[in-house]
Amino acid sequence: MLEIRESRDEVVVREKPFLKWMAAFSLTYGASFIVYFVFSPPALWTLVIAVAVFLGYLIAFPSFTVKIDRQSRIVSVRRQSLIKYDFKVFGFDEIDGPLFVSEGTGKHQLIMNLKDGRQIALSAAGSKGGEYHNAVQIMNDLIYDAPNQIPFRLTVFEDD
Repeated sequence: MLEIRESRDEVVVREKPFLKWMAAFSLTYGASFIVYFVFSPPALWTLVIAVAVFLGYLIAFPSFTVKIDRQSRIVSVRRQSLIKYDFKVFGFDEIDGPLFVSEGTGKHQLIMNLKDGRQIALSAAGSKGGEYHNAVQIMNDLIYDAPNQIPFRLTVFEDD
């Protein structure tokens, strides 16, 4: 789930950390339950596996925080996992077209295309599509000053 804080000149979109920790705990509990009752190892091994699953989840699935500052004309993207921290700043002039929501099988993710051809993930994949579409609309409105100034690409689909 996304948390959106906006003001006149700034938008901050981040994932709610409580839900990330709850997902890690749920996965750990489920894996421990399965290992303990299916394979019946000693309790110490179950604990070791539980800790490994918990830490593995927190390492493999980082949290994202995106800040868009209209006055500075920058988009900053922070990606943080348990052991890795990544912080990148992009100018508005580096962005190629509007930000968009990439949709997969029940998963949604905020994406930003850059003029050099790179695609930058602005969020982890999540299932609440409405939240992602709302966030991308707010972010695009701030970057392009108004919804009617967003550059677009026309895609025509032909019927077979």
